[in-house]
Amino acid sequence: MFSEIGKIEESYKSKEDAHVRVGTLLVQSSLGHLPIPGKRRRSDCPRFSCILYQTILINKVYMELLTIIIIVFVGGIIWAIVSGINGRQEVKERGVLMEEKVNSMNNFTATQKVVGVNNLYTFAVDSNRREVAYIEENQETIVAYDEIISVEVIEDNTVVASKSTMRTVGGAVVGGAIAGGAGAVVGGLSGNTNMKKKVKMVQVKLRLRDIANPTLFINCFDYKTMAGGQEVKTGGMLWFIYEQGLKDAQSIADLISIIIDDVDRNQKTSQQSTNSNSIADELSKLADLKSKGIITEEEFNAQKSKLLNL
Repeated sequence: MFSEIGKIEESYKSKEDAHVRVGTLLVQSSLGHLPIPGKRRRSDCPRFSCILYQTILINKVYMELLTIIIIVFVGGIIWAIVSGINGRQEVKERGVLMEEKVNSMNNFTATQKVVGVNNLYTFAVDSNRREVAYIEENQETIVAYDEIISVEVIEDNTVVASKSTMRTVGGAVVGGAIAGGAGAVVGGLSGNTNMKKKVKMVQVKLRLRDIANPTLFINCFDYKTMAGGQEVKTGGMLWFIYEQGLKDAQSIADLISIIIDDVDRNQKTSQQSTNSNSIADELSKLADLKSKGIITEEEFNAQKSKLLNL
């Protein structure tokens, strides 16, 4: 082939025409259209032909590499699309199963619900039976209203909000043990912040009047199960998952806060009714003592004033 190239360069009138013909032959050779002779000495190959031949070989390698890169890139996109479709289908199916599980619970009818990220859990309230339920794929927990002592929202082991009952246990106000005092809401919840941070976990913690199970944790955001174990940063691609988890935590905390206030209100009303009945009983006893002459009118009026705080 190299001797043919030399003849072409000599037979053509101009170097430009010769170079065109040589380039054509070399392209055909690189594509396998012409056999390439065995190893030749560099001196047998005209300088222009050698440079062009090397250039074609280099370009061919680059094209092969580029083809491999494109195949890998397109394959990655296809894999991501397929994985995303499969993931959405899995979430949808889990949501259907979770809904069926909530609806099939005995003696529990959900009047309020908070569905967690990727349908991994459901927090439900039955306002008629005055109970709350925490439902996961393999677990169900039902808690009566009056068993709830307090609620906290915890972000990476830091309490960002809390609410406690004003009921008493052994003569002491339970809420006094929570930062801010009885019934106080501490801190604020907001996914909108200019502070750059990384978040791994957002939980709702319920303290219960149950010796066997004194606490109930609800994982509203967990980077391991909800973000594929990837680090979640402010403004990152997965930040919306954290924001959704934080919103769910706020919703659960709000519902529990309303429940705590409702139970406290009912207990206060009950205590007032009990006190009224007790006062009436005491006055009846005093009147009976007076009618029997055991106490005087003045003593009766003095005890009556004490009972009525007059």
